[in-house]
Amino acid sequence: MPAGEDRPGQREMVDAIAHAINDGEHLVVQAGTGTGKSLAYLIPAVLSGRRVVVATATKALQDQLADKDLPLLAEHIDAPLSWAVLKGRSNYLCRQRLDEALQPQTQLGLDGVADAADSSTGGSEGRVPLSELKALAAWADDTESGDRADLTVEPKPWVWAAVSVGPRECPGASKCPRGADCFAEQARSRAAAADVVVVNTHLYGLHLAAGGVILPDHDVVIFDEAHEVEDIMSATTGIEVGPGSVNSLARTISSLIADESLIDHLETNAQRLGRQLEELVGSRLRHGVPAEVADTLLAIRERVNEVTNAVRSIDDRANAEVKTRKERVAKAAGGLLEDLHYAISPPADTVMWVGGTPEHPKIEMAPLDVGATLDDLLWNPEPSGLDFDFGAGAVAAPEATGDAAGTTP
Repeated sequence: MPAGEDRPGQREMVDAIAHAINDGEHLVVQAGTGTGKSLAYLIPAVLSGRRVVVATATKALQDQLADKDLPLLAEHIDAPLSWAVLKGRSNYLCRQRLDEALQPQTQLGLDGVADAADSSTGGSEGRVPLSELKALAAWADDTESGDRADLTVEPKPWVWAAVSVGPRECPGASKCPRGADCFAEQARSRAAAADVVVVNTHLYGLHLAAGGVILPDHDVVIFDEAHEVEDIMSATTGIEVGPGSVNSLARTISSLIADESLIDHLETNAQRLGRQLEELVGSRLRHGVPAEVADTLLAIRERVNEVTNAVRSIDDRANAEVKTRKERVAKAAGGLLEDLHYAISPPADTVMWVGGTPEHPKIEMAPLDVGATLDDLLWNPEPSGLDFDFGAGAVAAPEATGDAAGTTP
């Protein structure tokens, strides 16, 4: 490379990673600042001809790889090189949610249609100004990515929540009226066609926890900033439940049913849970949640079951959009019920505490030892029987994953 500097440590790292990939071995590399770690793992990974995923712990490093290192490498190798950045589903605008939010009447009730609150004014938390929705709609018509990071003005959290979905809400492209032009699915398609896919480590953890169905099939995975892997994997294989989880479900329900009592009951219990947890922030729950918190969690579980039954009774035979909303609520409710189950009855091999802030507290639970989980899901997965390879201060591993078709990150 022009003006390149010979770095013996970098050359040694390149050779070690190349051998690890070719021989199907794990490799851990620790290299000091200035070694040139990114190029040292990208060069042998790309030249191996394998499909590669690079997982980073920070957005800054993700941007560096996609905007600087990979373009530089593409200029200096004799073979075509393609790459893509893939993020979690909630980072992309959901066209279906936007369509629903822009409808004059946005609540489809058990007996028909209920009037939505006027959203042309306001802007307090929970209310989305119509002007902001229209601005997002105009942006959606122009953007190729639908990625929140590409917006020139960062939307308020509750505004973005109104036009995006998480993995526990999306029914999947095949069941969504806007599945054919879904931004998240388009990002997945670009990733599936790329030689190198750049993700954050959190998304890779979700990929493992989901059984290897979120990311495209790949042969090598490289964890940059590998010292962060244990903590991130613990978080992605654990659970979180708090007032925010309950209120999120309440917002999802409000787009479908008109029975305000169901929503009020959820929100009332969410407020009570918040008051109970705010004084416990930072505390480890060695013996499970306190009795009064357990009572609130049980009450929330009962309310969620009521919501599930109410949604199930809505007639969707003549309206594909109603069916999509029902499936979204069902997925969100099912995920919350699962988290509530573990919060009420935590497994013996886990640790539980109250995290977040007094304003936004949450019960968190993680496995005591994530090593066994990583061994089963990453280093020695069944039934593939493949050896895994670990690289680069960073870590690299040849891996076989499940078919990603029809799945939702």
